[in-house]
Amino acid sequence: MANKIKAKEIYRVGIVVKDAEAVAAQYDKYFEIDQSKKMIIDTSQSEHELFLFNGERCDFDMKLIIFPLGGVEIELIEPLDENGPYAEFLRETGGGMHHLNIEVDDNENFIDVAEELNSPFLTGGYLPGLGWKYYDMTKDFAVIYEICQEERFKGV
Repeated sequence: MANKIKAKEIYRVGIVVKDAEAVAAQYDKYFEIDQSKKMIIDTSQSEHELFLFNGERCDFDMKLIIFPLGGVEIELIEPLDENGPYAEFLRETGGGMHHLNIEVDDNENFIDVAEELNSPFLTGGYLPGLGWKYYDMTKDFAVIYEICQEERFKGV
């Protein structure tokens, strides 16, 4: 049996949307958002390697708008094509909360627990300085979790 997961913090909520700019504008209108901390990332405008999705390399692009709100970051994710986990989620659900990004004391232990629970690895990738993996833990915890680290995860 794997060790218990020691969660340090939930620091980002991933929300899949049809139009990230429109949803961000609503946040700007109704919440106090520190504009100096807002990040916009459009993967279609930069070179990146293929991501891993459903066990295969997949090319998908997204627009991300990330900003702090009440002690966590909100990550608005707009799929820019029909490929990948975000486009699939948008087709199946119409959008909404997709995942929680959790910082844990030991990513390898987190992965061991996910495997022990038979929680499927959904997607992962590497952008310069950021390796990420999603595990579908909805069966046990009613949520998809994302873990990150500066290095590339093995096998991703």
